[in-house]
Amino acid sequence: MKWGGAKRSQRVGDLLQREIAGLLHKGLKDPRLEDVSITGVDVTADLREAILYFQVRGGDDRIRQVVDGFESAQAFLRGHLGRVLYLRHIPHFTFRYDPTLDRARRIESLLREISETKA
Repeated sequence: MKWGGAKRSQRVGDLLQREIAGLLHKGLKDPRLEDVSITGVDVTADLREAILYFQVRGGDDRIRQVVDGFESAQAFLRGHLGRVLYLRHIPHFTFRYDPTLDRARRIESLLREISETKA
């Protein structure tokens, strides 16, 4: 399985991200998917597999709830995407938490601590 790199897979990933984010904004009826942000979608070159990255506030339990919500909504998502996107294959999704925001907050906190100790 080759991830990323190809321009087409990147365009498809961007398209999938926008469409799924729109579905979340309109409101999937699963409360586990409330307040979730899609941060990216990486698609294999053959467009059959994709990793959907998301962010949500909360701890590990909340992240697990979101993954469970996405997994139970996978058939709905793929069905919807198949109806609105003109792709030969709608990828099978794997869902992963994106810790980028957490890391940025941690770095900001550390920089603030350093600044306060110097003052």
